[in-house]
Amino acid sequence: MASQQLGHILKSSDKDVHRTAGPNGILANLYRKMLVELNVGPGRFSDFLREYVTDPRHGIAQTQKDLTTARGNLMKELSRSGMTFKVFLKGMRFLQVRKFDFCVRCHYYTGSPSIHQALIDFGSRRDHQVVSPNGILADLFRQMLVDLDIGPGRFSDLLDDYVNDPRNGVPRTPKDFTTARGNLTKELSRDGMTFKVFLKGLRFLQVIKVEFSVRCHYYSGRVSIHGTTVEFAKRPELLDESGEPVRNEEETASLLSNAVPQSLIALA
Repeated sequence: MASQQLGHILKSSDKDVHRTAGPNGILANLYRKMLVELNVGPGRFSDFLREYVTDPRHGIAQTQKDLTTARGNLMKELSRSGMTFKVFLKGMRFLQVRKFDFCVRCHYYTGSPSIHQALIDFGSRRDHQVVSPNGILADLFRQMLVDLDIGPGRFSDLLDDYVNDPRNGVPRTPKDFTTARGNLTKELSRDGMTFKVFLKGLRFLQVIKVEFSVRCHYYSGRVSIHGTTVEFAKRPELLDESGEPVRNEEETASLLSNAVPQSLIALA
């Protein structure tokens, strides 16, 4: 089943980019765009698969049974409509990426966009680096707090705004507000952060649109850049009669000058 599904994806001209869903669908969308832009069809994919399972850095026992199981599991992971950050990193290794810059460009209701990035380095073929998927996102989010100069007072204000925002579905009672504040603080403070929580963190920071991009350096020496864009649902009180965000002329000009024509995924 996984083989048939993956075969369909690889044979389609757009690698079924439109068939991704949910928060983790963002990474699946980005990865499938990479397959399109790198022109990875069934033949090349099969080559990558063989090279991945026989690479000693991945710790796969070289018996026929273990190789078959590893190939099947990897095909399942890379063909799902949702992809965790851990699987996304595995997919980058699969494409023989040596290191890449994971860049996040954030747009807000007011003010200028901000740019934040993390370098993920898998090391040389000989000196294999162990990478913690969730640690990367937690470190990146904390760096964003520093870059945006968010101290305890501003953090508390953002918590209040988040739990009072009807889009976030927090029941409107003091007890539920307190619980939601505490839970969110815990999620954003852990040493490990999933991509789903990272997206929640972006909403917490009142981001309305985010451009995710990767600049990939391969063992072959090649470099490629890929990206996708996500728009969050707008706050009702900040929309005009046509459903567009209320902005002044300066904010409108800023967004137009920085616009990037990428694929859009709306998150409820």
